[in-house]
Amino acid sequence: MKIRSERGTSAIILTPKEKGPDGSIKASVTVTSEGFVGINRKVWLSPLALKAFLEQLRTLNEYRKGEALIEALSPKEFRLAIRITDLSGHVSAFVDIAQLRSVFGRWAKNSLSVEFALDPSLLPHYLAEAECFACSEGKPEGREKARP
Repeated sequence: MKIRSERGTSAIILTPKEKGPDGSIKASVTVTSEGFVGINRKVWLSPLALKAFLEQLRTLNEYRKGEALIEALSPKEFRLAIRITDLSGHVSAFVDIAQLRSVFGRWAKNSLSVEFALDPSLLPHYLAEAECFACSEGKPEGREKARP
């Protein structure tokens, strides 16, 4: 699943890696924005969180209001919100991505928070990508879909 900024300078890429016995999906998440890059290769998303995100994204696409939100099983590792920002129907994506690492016996957090504008006409495309991601068997797709 790839979400690109309206100007093409930022992106959020979720690549399925593995499916758990409970239906959860382990994903690699890459966030790029204006030269900043954040990667977490071990983000687990629950089936309930994916289902709720898809329902919210369908509502967002149909009624152009509200937001679609998904968080990782470890919420501080990944959070994605796609939201309508105003009455004109402008759309933005907000993402937090983080990793905890041990540095000389202490926990250190590497993180990146980004928000960028989306092309509202691509909401159906992002919904289709999210549905494909949720239905994946935890294996990366063979090829990236062409952007409309």
